[in-house]
Amino acid sequence: LAWPMLATTVLITAAALVHGHVRKQQRQGEEQCGIELSPSSSPVRQQDNHIINIDHIEDERIHDVPIRNNDDDLDDTSNRYVATMFWFILSRLFFVPLVGYALAYVTFQKRTFGLSKLARLVILMEFAAPSAQTILTVLYALGLGRVAESLAPYYFIMYLSSIFTMTAFGAFALYVIY
Repeated sequence: LAWPMLATTVLITAAALVHGHVRKQQRQGEEQCGIELSPSSSPVRQQDNHIINIDHIEDERIHDVPIRNNDDDLDDTSNRYVATMFWFILSRLFFVPLVGYALAYVTFQKRTFGLSKLARLVILMEFAAPSAQTILTVLYALGLGRVAESLAPYYFIMYLSSIFTMTAFGAFALYVIY
């Protein structure tokens, strides 16, 4: 029963990645065509590093406004994207296992639960596992596809990173328990 659910969740995540890539290409195509709306909702056209406001044409002359260089804005956005992805992955794959292992160690030392070594190992490995992709499925079901598309790359990179972090935390769990 779990395999069909897992396969469905992975397919939806893959669809979010692909659909997000297609949507990004469509937006880039619209931007390259040069027609957009200014903040005052008047149509503007970009031509040779100038914005031409079509609504404000007087005496057959066009008033040009130089385009602001948005390279700094792009750098800030990409830096924020990388920082967000870094903290998203670091918090789930490093901080949660550290806190969980510490709490489990204290609990195991008090022997309040009569758990076998295998059960303890399973509990510790659950702390090291990456986040579930179920949230992407739920977001799509709620009609929040754009949010799911923006989260899908984070989950993809988190799952790739979890190969290393789960190995490290699994080895540490084996050392602690056995």
